[in-house]
Amino acid sequence: MCHSMGHCCKNYFIKITKYHDRFSTNFIYLSLKCSIISQLCKMEQQRKLIFFKNYFQDFFDSLPVKFQDKIDYVLFLVTVANQIPAKFFEHIAGTDGLYAIRIEFESNIYRIFCCFDQGKLVVLFNGFQKKSQ
Repeated sequence: MCHSMGHCCKNYFIKITKYHDRFSTNFIYLSLKCSIISQLCKMEQQRKLIFFKNYFQDFFDSLPVKFQDKIDYVLFLVTVANQIPAKFFEHIAGTDGLYAIRIEFESNIYRIFCCFDQGKLVVLFNGFQKKSQ
């Protein structure tokens, strides 16, 4: 799970290395991906993530690894982006400071409820898979 930039980058490099070990023909693709990840890892951390109790972690652990990877990526962006892209972040109407991190992967949409504490700390509450409308 991506809790800080160092851990996140390390996790991606480990996953890429494992991928490379199994499929050595994809070396050029992996080199490009490592270069991109290396640039991301040089970004300065803007925010820190913390969890309220175990609700988010339980939700995260229940998901398949490919969904966890996408969530890790979006949470990494939340920690390093000066301004979090609107594609991934929205204020919940009718609330005072409650937000949802939005994640789309394949045909699934996930929401993670969160709030800010002094703008530099993101408190993750819980997540769920959004049902189709």
